[in-house]
Amino acid sequence: MSKNIPLLSVAMIVRDEEQVLPECLENLKSFVDEICIIDTGSVDETISIAKSANAKVKCIPWQDDFAYARNESLKLCTGKWIFIFDADERLSAEDSVKLRQLVEKNIFCAYRLWTRNYTQRTDRSDFQYAEKNNPWANEFPGWFPSAKIRLFPNLPEIKFEGPVHETVLTSLQQIGIPVVDNEEIIIHHYGERKSKEKIFEKQKMYLHLGKKKTQQQPENPYSFAELASQYAEMGHFPDALEYYRKALEKEANHPEWWAEIGSLLFILGHKKEAEQSFQIAVKLNPNYFSAWRNLSLLYIKTIRWNDALSALKQAHRIRPDDCEILETMGIVLWELGEKEKAREYFYRLLTINPDNQKIQEYIKSTQI
Repeated sequence: MSKNIPLLSVAMIVRDEEQVLPECLENLKSFVDEICIIDTGSVDETISIAKSANAKVKCIPWQDDFAYARNESLKLCTGKWIFIFDADERLSAEDSVKLRQLVEKNIFCAYRLWTRNYTQRTDRSDFQYAEKNNPWANEFPGWFPSAKIRLFPNLPEIKFEGPVHETVLTSLQQIGIPVVDNEEIIIHHYGERKSKEKIFEKQKMYLHLGKKKTQQQPENPYSFAELASQYAEMGHFPDALEYYRKALEKEANHPEWWAEIGSLLFILGHKKEAEQSFQIAVKLNPNYFSAWRNLSLLYIKTIRWNDALSALKQAHRIRPDDCEILETMGIVLWELGEKEKAREYFYRLLTINPDNQKIQEYIKSTQI
């Protein structure tokens, strides 16, 4: 290849993103060589903002298909590598250096990167509380993780598939490009900063496209799980339960889906069935932190302190410095009358989060 070919292109699809796009483009310019944007029908200043940042911009009509729009964005890219990014996402300066170093190594593979989706939804089965003073969490109590293939060589054979939750995995497998998991680089996603109206419109669109995907891919269990997740996000819990069960009919040994079913059953008041689902999840994956945590919360809700403590010990084994687990273990030990042991966990927690007033009060009340 010619040395004049840029190393790294970023491919984006946007629509009415004037509120977040300037900061996004500023975030990107330090580590990418080319910004390529497909606009699917903006009526605000998105296009002019993109052009003022010297981005390549192409406007296309929305085709009810995210894969189509993504593939159009790939066609604009001339870099040796392509990075997939959205307007409401950010990358730290440290991680942008790491990403640049990855592509400079030029290893023939694709990379799956992890995203922290910041949310107010603490009821999610995969919710994780942010550390105190986390500069990325800001107004959010925490986040839930997701992983996507976002970084890959610029080859014409690599294409997205799926009208929603689109992926390049199938094309990578067809041409023999391995996928490497990279857990060091974190994408920070702020989808919930949009207005309630925009969030609701996006949810409705994802629901519509999710139904379309299950019709197009009736044998794909992930299409049913994705639709279930969308129903859950919109608060349609019985529908979510139905579609997670349909996913499990096609792939039974999936711990995440069992855990999601457990959370949904718990919300719907079916505690015994919820317990059984969580137990299946942790049997399939004994290191499934969120399932152990949520099982412990179920036991606490049903005043089964010893069972709660057993589940918490498993969660603590997996993440010994998790503040929520340390606090909850202390409280459960307190309820069991083991106040000295409770204090040990409270003191451990205060070394991590010294401003926790609730725990300071517990400690004061145990002092002789």
